[in-house]
Amino acid sequence: MSQNKPARVINVSKEYGHNKFLDTETGVEMSREEFLKKIENGEYPEYYIISKNGGVIPSSSPEADMNNLD
Repeated sequence: MSQNKPARVINVSKEYGHNKFLDTETGVEMSREEFLKKIENGEYPEYYIISKNGGVIPSSSPEADMNNLD
């Protein structure tokens, strides 16, 4: 994936992991729930929703061990 990703993580917590995201084109900040909803709605076609550790997370790869959102 190129360095110009349309979204990136801007906050990580120990308990919840990646929990705040930034749209790098618009400057809009999103919670994890907002970002997941936008992925589901097709607004970020280059991202996936994957199952990991008993929950779901946004991912730049369909493979959990290859997530490059950081």
